[in-house]
This record gives sequence, structure tokens and C-alpha cells, in this order.
Amino acid sequence: ISLPARFHYVSPAQINVQVPWELANYPSATVKAILNYTYSAEYTLNLATYSPGFFSYQANGQSNAAALDLSYTLISASHPVSRGSTVLLFLNGLGPVNNQPADGWPAADNSSTTVVTPSISIGGQPATVSFSGLAPGYADLYQVNATVPAGIGTGPQTVTCAIGGVSCQPVILYVN
Repeated sequence: ISLPARFHYVSPAQINVQVPWELANYPSATVKAILNYTYSAEYTLNLATYSPGFFSYQANGQSNAAALDLSYTLISASHPVSRGSTVLLFLNGLGPVNNQPADGWPAADNSSTTVVTPSISIGGQPATVSFSGLAPGYADLYQVNATVPAGIGTGPQTVTCAIGGVSCQPVILYVN
């Protein structure tokens, strides 16, 4: 099958596209870009149902979770999240969703939930996930709302995600 991938971000060094939902269960896809009727070389992209990865930012020499508290403030060393509170984590690669929007179209609300709920660990302890799905208003961004375990330490804590037997690279979340 031949399908267009929808662009969501372009810079001189990076192109972000949404893999069309119709490619589920295919092992790979051939990708090429077309700009002003000029075709790029073809590239084979291996596909997997799950390939989780946190959105993050670099600070203090480490990869920090691009996470928000319930007031939509970025969690950082100067604004840590409280133990026992909910944190909004943002990821890619969490797989199929219920109420799937059309390719390239954003989730209208919080009804596009993941078919499988990911396991989130913060500070080495499991975190309760209260929502996992496409972030409302986005086509290519997953949001996971998790409760920060009350019994973990303060300061920088490691956050991990696993789904469908696949784990991602850990990131740091600041906790108080």
C-alpha cells in the first residue's frame, strides 16, 4: 500500500511525521520525501507495534522528562513535582488507540486511549496510570498521567516506561 505520512515538524536537521495507522502489523515501510517534485532516496523504516520513548530536554547534563504538573507548569529542578501528585508525561510509540482519529488528525478529546496501558516507574517504584492515550489536540503525541509514588525520595528520580514487552530509555523527573 502507498500512503502519505503527515508532517508535524520540519527543521533543517529533522522531520517529524506520523506513521499512518494503516501500516499497523507491517514489518517495515519504504519512505521517501517529495519536495518541489524532487524525490529523495528511499529509506526502509522498520516498524513495531510498540517503541516507547519519552519527550525530554537536556539540563544539568542529563535527559529530563518533558513533564507537566496539573497546572501545566514544566517540571524542573526549580519546579519539582510533589510525591503523591499527578504528573503528565509525554511520549511516542505507545501503539494503537481506541477511537483512533484519521491519519494526521488530532485527538478531539481524551477518548483516544491506548489499547494497552503502559507501566510507568518513578524512583524505582510503580506509578499508578490514570490516563494513557493521544494528547487532546495532537495527532502524534501520547500523554500518560501517572501518580508519583508517595514513598520515593526527593530530587532527581529515574522514570521508565514499558509497554508490550518493550522498555524505553529512562529520563529524570524532579520530585519533592
